Amino acid sequence: MQRGATFIIVTSIVLLAWGYFHWRSFERHCSEYSVTRFSDQSIRVSWGTPSGSWVSPMVSMQSHFGCPFGHGQPIHFPQLSTQDDVWMFDVDTGSFNGAMCASFINPLNDDALTQMCQMIRFAKIGDSNIQSATRLAANNYVYLGWVIGSDQEIPAFKHALEKRASVALNENLQSSNGIFYRLSPGVEKSLASNPNDGTELAKLRRSMPIMFEVMKSQASKPRGEMHVLYLDGHIECVPMGSRFPATQAFVDAFQPPKL
Repeated sequence: MQRGATFIIVTSIVLLAWGYFHWRSFERHCSEYSVTRFSDQSIRVSWGTPSGSWVSPMVSMQSHFGCPFGHGQPIHFPQLSTQDDVWMFDVDTGSFNGAMCASFINPLNDDALTQMCQMIRFAKIGDSNIQSATRLAANNYVYLGWVIGSDQEIPAFKHALEKRASVALNENLQSSNGIFYRLSPGVEKSLASNPNDGTELAKLRRSMPIMFEVMKSQASKPRGEMHVLYLDGHIECVPMGSRFPATQAFVDAFQPPKL
């Protein structure tokens, strides 16, 4: 009787250990690429070599605007997608390799491995899946294309973009709440009380959010913070409910589109 109980206990421990290891290093293959989860925070995308490319929110959001972000290199701010329900710029998979396409997927997403493989397949096909790839990326990260600094500005901003076909997406946005400035190099000067004050401009760049982690209910691990990329290139994990944009109003307003 005692041996049987011991066997069951030992077997259970072994199975739990195997399951934990399997979860920590789960791997899927897609085309010549493989994506491997080693931790909560990052996934490795490789192509037949021991190295590969590491994908994490800290790296991915910065890489989409120029590398290295905020270190004297040109920064490109793409325009918002023309799809009315998408809060993301268009993702042209024909312009990226599989590893770069995978970086549009947040490793903290419960379905990250499957979505990364889907992005890699889009990269193999080319630019014929821009709409689908963009919707997939918008289920992981939020990009608005203009400067928004508070929850109070959200209703006017969304109202001005209800019909994007009639909006000049590469210009400043006119709204009932005034002007929303298009993200562009030097945009902080338009919001500064003194455009010649370097200290004020640096403070604005450090506090101006430009890209955000999509926050959805996580079935396995609810998260209490949002990764936010700021204009100066740094990323913060902002506790939910502490300050904009990690607020319930923001999360509710910019939910991901249906796939």
